[in-house]
This record gives sequence, structure tokens and C-alpha cells, in this order.
Amino acid sequence: FRLPAIIRKILVSIVKKIYEQTSLIACQSIGFKKKIHEEYEIPYSKLVYLPNTVDDVFENQSDTKNPLLMKILQPYEKNFNIIFTGNIGEAQAIHNILLAAKIVQRSAPKIHFIFIGSGSKLDEMKQYQRDHSIRNVSFLGRFPVHDMPSILSTSSALIISLKKDPIFSLTIPNKLQSYLAAGKPVIGSIEGEGKKIIHDAKCGFTCEPDQPEVLAALCKKMSDLDDVTRETYGKNASNFY
Repeated sequence: FRLPAIIRKILVSIVKKIYEQTSLIACQSIGFKKKIHEEYEIPYSKLVYLPNTVDDVFENQSDTKNPLLMKILQPYEKNFNIIFTGNIGEAQAIHNILLAAKIVQRSAPKIHFIFIGSGSKLDEMKQYQRDHSIRNVSFLGRFPVHDMPSILSTSSALIISLKKDPIFSLTIPNKLQSYLAAGKPVIGSIEGEGKKIIHDAKCGFTCEPDQPEVLAALCKKMSDLDDVTRETYGKNASNFY
């Protein structure tokens, strides 16, 4: 959906006026700083990079485990678990992960994809899994935020996916911050700011969105790494966070 040109022009004019009368503008990513500077002619001196943070539970991780949660995760403990957490909606392009899962289920049977969360596309993705006979995927539903560090700690790697869209290339998803804080390797089907962070952190692999074959290859590549290398990726993630 695109706004009519006249409506967009009016909105841009209003936003620019607000920006001009603001003393300081906090930008969630470096990409947004550049966009505001170029599109609204706001000097860089008024723009500051202020990335989002995550809930304290990710930084102050407790050794206490929820017994019920551990029982739920127990059937997967012998797998190479690649975990996705958060919203399962249009923006996340979950079908790309499911297609990647289908590609690797024969060549790398130990890899298992676990989805934690819900969203507008959850039922559709479950049906997609059934329709395509994808056996190495589990949708476990939502859990309280205080359980997330325990869930992430059971992963072999974490995966993030966004559909190809200019606005998403400027965004740093909060999910990525929590992944870094968890100290785990990251696989990203993502472009722009998110991709740059994973590369700068030296914590994993990325490919462009809508490339399930490449994503599948990266998942297998991650599973083929030795434990020491993966642990190094995890430490890099935590240090970068």
C-alpha cells in the first residue's frame, strides 16, 4: 500500500517540521540516522544512535530452571536445535525457514528447528509444515519472558528472519539483541543493519532474505562446525552485546 503523493508530501512536511524543532533525535539504528539526515535534511549533530536494549532477565540469567519447561524441551536435547523466538507474522517470512528445514531434513537429520512464540501467521505456518511434510520443525507456543534465557540456553544456534523490505533493512530487531545477550551463534536471513551487526560481532552467518537454499546451507554449515568454533561465535555475540 502506497500513500497518494499529496498525502505523503504533507506528512513528510509535518515530520520535517517536528524534527527541526527537536533538540535531539534518538535513532534505533545507524541506518535511521542516515535516512533522517538525507530525507529530512536534519544535521547529524542532532542525531544520536541509541539502540534498543532487552529485558533484564537476559543479562541476569539465573541457574534456576523451570521443571515444566525442561520437560517440554527434553525430547529435543539430542538434536542440533536451531531456535526462533518471537512474533510469527508477515514480516518474519517464516516460510523461508520452513523451506530451509525441508531442504536439510534428509542431508542433516540431526538439525531440528524450534519455534517459540505466536502471531498472525502461526496457524498458516503450521499448515504449511503439514502440507510440505516437514518433520524437523516444532512449534512450541508462547512462554513468559523469564523463561526465555533457559530456552535460549538449550539452543545450538539461534535464527532470525525478516522479509525483504527497505524499512526492515534499517531496523535492528529486538530479537537480535536478545540473541546476542544469550551468547549463542546466530544465523540470519536478513539484510541491512541486522546483517551488519551479525558480521561485525563475528557471531554467525547471514544470507539475503528469500533465499531458503542458501539459508539451508548456512544451517548445515553451522551444525558441521566443531564445538569450540561455535562456542567462540557465542562468546563473540555476548561480548558485542
